[in-house]
Amino acid sequence: MRQRKEKGRRRDRCISQAKLYNYFPWNDTTTSHTACSYYWTRTWGADDAGILATDQTGKLYVFGSFHNRVDFDPSISVDERDAGNSNPYISMFDYDGNYLDVITFGGNSLTYAFGLAIDSDRNILVSGGFYSSVDFDISLGEDIHASNGNADAYLSNIVY
Repeated sequence: MRQRKEKGRRRDRCISQAKLYNYFPWNDTTTSHTACSYYWTRTWGADDAGILATDQTGKLYVFGSFHNRVDFDPSISVDERDAGNSNPYISMFDYDGNYLDVITFGGNSLTYAFGLAIDSDRNILVSGGFYSSVDFDISLGEDIHASNGNADAYLSNIVY
C-alpha cells in the first residue's frame, strides 16, 4: 500500500470494513471475538473521510474534504484532483473496496463537507458550508453561488 506524506505528516485516511457472521459476539460474554474477521481497508491522501453512505446496489460513498493535489485512487492507478483551498469530494467504491470514481467541487475559497445522503433514485444529496464563492456544478457548466456574509451553508443535489 502506498503512503503519502505532506510536510512530514501522514495525510492518509482510511475506511475499514469487518464481516460479522450471523451473531454479535459482544452480546455474549462467554465467547471470544473470533467471529469477526478483517475484510479490507483503503487509504488515499485526502484531509478527512467523515461521512459514509451506501445505495441499494451496495456502492459505498465517502464524503470529505481535501486541499492541494490528491490521488483519490488507492490502487496503483492514479486519479489526481486539485483543490484551490479546501474542497469537498465524494469517492465511490464497490462493496469489495474497489475504487470506482470521485466527484469534486468547490473553488479557491474554503468549502466544507458536513452531510451526505443517497435517495432511492441514487441522487447524491450533500450539505456543508462555504466562504466567498463556489461553483457547485460538477459538469463542465457553472453554478456559482456567493456567500451572503462571512460563511453560508449549502445543500446540493448531484445526479450522477
